Amino acid sequence: MLHDLRGLCVWPDAVRGRVVKCVSGLTFSLITSQATERVRVVRFRVLGERFDVQVDGVSVEVRDPGARDLLCVLALRDGARVDAAELDALFGERAGAVVEAAGAALPDAVRPADRDGCRLDLGPDGYVDLHEFRDLAGRARAVRSDDASASLADYRAALDLWTGRPPRDVPASVRDPLLAELRRVREEIADMQLAAARPFAVIDDVRHWLACDPGHDRLRAVLGKALARAGRPGSDAVATGRAAPARIYDYFLGGKDNYAVDRDAAREILAAVPAAADAARANRAFVRRAVRYMAGEGGIGQFLDVGAGLPTRGNVHEIARAERPGARVVYVDNDPVVLTHGRAILEDSAHVAVVSGDLRDPDAIWRRRRLRELIDPAEPVGVLLCGVLHFLSDAEDPFALVERLTAGLPPGSLVAVTHAWFGDLEPGAADRALAVYRRSTAEVRPRTPDEIARFLTGFAPVEPGLVAVTDWRPDTATDRVGCVLGAVGRRV
Repeated sequence: MLHDLRGLCVWPDAVRGRVVKCVSGLTFSLITSQATERVRVVRFRVLGERFDVQVDGVSVEVRDPGARDLLCVLALRDGARVDAAELDALFGERAGAVVEAAGAALPDAVRPADRDGCRLDLGPDGYVDLHEFRDLAGRARAVRSDDASASLADYRAALDLWTGRPPRDVPASVRDPLLAELRRVREEIADMQLAAARPFAVIDDVRHWLACDPGHDRLRAVLGKALARAGRPGSDAVATGRAAPARIYDYFLGGKDNYAVDRDAAREILAAVPAAADAARANRAFVRRAVRYMAGEGGIGQFLDVGAGLPTRGNVHEIARAERPGARVVYVDNDPVVLTHGRAILEDSAHVAVVSGDLRDPDAIWRRRRLRELIDPAEPVGVLLCGVLHFLSDAEDPFALVERLTAGLPPGSLVAVTHAWFGDLEPGAADRALAVYRRSTAEVRPRTPDEIARFLTGFAPVEPGLVAVTDWRPDTATDRVGCVLGAVGRRV
């Protein structure tokens, strides 16, 4: 595919580059030689959970996700071009449109390279935060054996450049190497502290890092050693815990926020029920469609996601705010890893909160101060109970718990429910899968369609009613997955 970019951007002869350093991401300046000597500062936030571009302190809206991907790739190339072959590999037939969108977002910076590629011109003193991160980490390694204090200071300075994990909306070819470099620095810090007989420092650091990156198994092993040296072997659930449903689900979705014990459990479930991962993805797709319906046709501007699980691509707040920019979302979960990870990602958001809560105590959920700040119970609320109800036993009376949770919702409120149903499975397969969950932190109680429908008592089902999640208003034709049922109901 030919990408002729000669007309994309004309770079004035009078423009030169000067660096403005910013620890929150990539920063560079473009200084014109006009009489006003106006300085345009463009900032890329790359080393963190959210990819952000600002010009003169104002965020640049990059609507095209491909353009965001391309800008991130370009920002880390230090002026090197992305050629046509790589553009094709990344974006396929959309490559030309993606380049145009990136050029439109930053017309003074995205430049043609030869006739079939593009690059980001940062000027002679351009600054990329990843390069500083690598410089600091390299310097720390160089003096590690001679000056442990200086080495640790450089390592800490390198970590300070990060504001979370690499952005979820950039290509894996960029994200995964960045995460690998971050993990290596964390491992080296932990190894230094362990070698210096500072197990409590290791415990404090590694617990925090594992909460943000539960899939980092080597750090989990280091934490176990530190606990043993501190006289507390086996006392930490993060280091020695059982498989957790939220992390098994994350594995099924292709996420990285899981431990080896979760992956082993997930593989055992897949051996019994090969469609389990498809069911998890179908459940997540249902959630996205239900939220889109709630925020769009349903007119809902505030959401409560109970049993939210680990953050993933296409979170509720992202879908809701795409349909309704002012939407507010509160995530509720009782898993410490979920809470810590979610708060690390969302703690600076004015419209999104992550609160501790358990569906077994719905009154306590509504008493959470942060929830009351964001959710007005006098206005219609969208409640999500997706993939959580089958973890409640019959003895806990889940129908009464849902009734208590939703009792005060006004007319116009919507409730979305998904629930495991094993009616399509061979009895032996269901039993083997349930046995795995019995060894995890929560058992699964599948229910019949009639039982699942009881969770919508007091709500009028939205068409097509209670169906396989793949059959609920699908965006495109897809293979049916029958072991998870879903529905949306409206308070009338």
